[in-house]
Amino acid sequence: GKIGIAVFLCHYARWSQQEIYCDFAFGLIEEAQRQMKGKSPVNYPYGLSGMGTGIAYTIQNNYFDANPDEILEDFDNILSRHMSTFVDLSSFKQIIGIGRYFCIRIRNSGRQDKIKEMIEKVVLLTELQLLRTSCCYPYALNLLYDLRDVSEKARKLFEENMKLFDSRYIRDDPGGWFNFFYKTRAVYPEKYAKVSEAIMSNGLFQTDAERIRWHVVTGKEVEP
Repeated sequence: GKIGIAVFLCHYARWSQQEIYCDFAFGLIEEAQRQMKGKSPVNYPYGLSGMGTGIAYTIQNNYFDANPDEILEDFDNILSRHMSTFVDLSSFKQIIGIGRYFCIRIRNSGRQDKIKEMIEKVVLLTELQLLRTSCCYPYALNLLYDLRDVSEKARKLFEENMKLFDSRYIRDDPGGWFNFFYKTRAVYPEKYAKVSEAIMSNGLFQTDAERIRWHVVTGKEVEP
């Protein structure tokens, strides 16, 4: 969405040393914030958690001079309230997005105690969901991996569930598992190699986007 384009423009502005692209990015962020005042979804790909994460990222990387606690106050409040509506798997996907938001939000914040409280709620909801179903498993592990330095409970939950990993899970979401083990390949090189081989040898790619990402990341082309 607009925030994703804004992040790209910020990177391009720094690379090209042309600040005008940061001006374009700031305009997109302002437009996205105005739209937030309407009825916006909470999810990460198109909603508030992804939007807030992108804004926090641009501030933390000094693309804009702003106080994140002021700019992101509405995001904090809306996403915190939303966690009380957690009911089913669909809601859990939104919880993962909220967790990713608070994971980046806690850095250099003057509200760390409050944000840490929200993170612990996210970890608790993640634990409950993992007890109910293995769906969203790679995304839950990905989130716990990022939160493990912030939350001791997240670290323990991550380690416990990594011990339960079975290669049979790969078929449920090959793209999700590949992304997770690519990210953690320095920590789990053997698992990354096994997962990559299983996906490649069994042709488990579900979309052209997954095939393209595989080609870009590994340099190995896969036929449809």
